Amino acid sequence: MKARYHQLKTAMYAKQVTQDELAKEIGVSEQTPNNKLNSRGDFYINEAEKIIAFLELEKPYKFFFT
Repeated sequence: MKARYHQLKTAMYAKQVTQDELAKEIGVSEQTPNNKLNSRGDFYINEAEKIIAFLELEKPYKFFFT
């Protein structure tokens, strides 16, 4: 089974963004991105919008909807 946010993790790696940096950028605790990136929850719309802007994602639907 493919991880839900595999492509998002790949984009973060390519841009050298850590989960801690992502957490600060979207205004959540440091544990929140870890939980959500490992399929223990989903990103809220406002979090997804901030991630899309921060990582400058093109075609963001593929990062959040599978």
